[in-house]
Amino acid sequence: QPNILLPKMHRTYRKLSPLAKTILGVSFVLSIILYTSIFLYLNTQSIDDLHVLGIDTCPACYGTNLCDSFKNGDVTATGWSKLKFWHWINIKNVHTGTFHNKKVIMKKLAHDEEIAAIDNKICKSAQLDANCDIKTAIQKSSLFQHTDKIYIDEVKGLSDLVTCPSERLIADIKSAYLQTENKKTFTFQDKMKLMTMLMINPEPLMLQIFSAQEGWPVPKYYGACGRWIVEENSGTILGDYYDSKWDIRVDLAYQLFKLADKMTQNADYALYWTDVSYDNLVVDSAGKLIAIDLENVIVVDKRKVEKDKPNNWDSPHISNFDECPHYGNCLSFDTAELCSHTLADHNYYAICRDMLSNYASDVGKPEGFLHNMPDYVKEDYKLDKLLEQCANPPHYNDRLKIKDQIMDILNKLRTTHV
Repeated sequence: QPNILLPKMHRTYRKLSPLAKTILGVSFVLSIILYTSIFLYLNTQSIDDLHVLGIDTCPACYGTNLCDSFKNGDVTATGWSKLKFWHWINIKNVHTGTFHNKKVIMKKLAHDEEIAAIDNKICKSAQLDANCDIKTAIQKSSLFQHTDKIYIDEVKGLSDLVTCPSERLIADIKSAYLQTENKKTFTFQDKMKLMTMLMINPEPLMLQIFSAQEGWPVPKYYGACGRWIVEENSGTILGDYYDSKWDIRVDLAYQLFKLADKMTQNADYALYWTDVSYDNLVVDSAGKLIAIDLENVIVVDKRKVEKDKPNNWDSPHISNFDECPHYGNCLSFDTAELCSHTLADHNYYAICRDMLSNYASDVGKPEGFLHNMPDYVKEDYKLDKLLEQCANPPHYNDRLKIKDQIMDILNKLRTTHV
């Protein structure tokens, strides 16, 4: 039947007058516009919907300081994030938007399955069935004490942020949270929100403690409503610069070492990456490197280490090289050792092993970020060899010395061509 009908339709169309053909064409275009408009209308995501935001889960949520901004339309989704079907297929739950006309990123901080697993854990701790009313369950949970005080034993190990917590770190977490929520008194309701973030994803707390306002190269954190957070849209992922000109990549590599220095050499807390990738770093419009994913960062209170004086606390902890040929990029580390030293070379190992040396084997990005190195750089500076030695030092404790040599070379190369 189709083989007969289509030629007949074609012959019928050819017999139409020019006016009739025009009317038919316009009708077809208008029909497409109409059906597309209906589709988009039915699939537009109402970002201020209480269920979408997760306000109904509070105090098992992230905060409420931006709820009025969502309801007033000050926070809006943009692009594909406006559409419901995009929320269904965007399993990372990361969306674009605007906040007072500034570009922002909106996050639920985990996949839906991961959030559901945490919720079920809370339900179980409250001796309730899975998929219970999480708002009720968290207030009955046995996972923590029902007081406004946060104890070290309650939070230790809930996330990388509190892998080795201290009283001072907990105090700083509470202080930063209260400042964002514009509150003076910390209550049990606030504690439940902090515990929720620590269990699901501590990134909001990291962005508040080690903030852009304090000079850290991280996105500005605006706040939360229910189970959504809003942070600055800082730029383009570093992976998009993999094939950029050599001079650009040299400058970004130098910035990567400077960031590792800041995280390692900070006076109060040492921050150690446990997941370094092209997707966790972006470059802003000014060419500045920004760390955007702070979920997997171990925080070490140096003052506590100095006070407790564990074995060899004042000697640098040296990371062991792991070739892991069957797994591509990998990053092994000893949590207990990181937590018991005031200095470790872990961050330098991380960026040399998984980002800059020939050992880096990210899918589609062979030989690291500094691939296709000019011959004069290899011959005059031996940078390729130094990067390999930074990842896999020839002698114990060489990495800290080697990274200084690399930084000097990168700085010289970038200033020569800037």
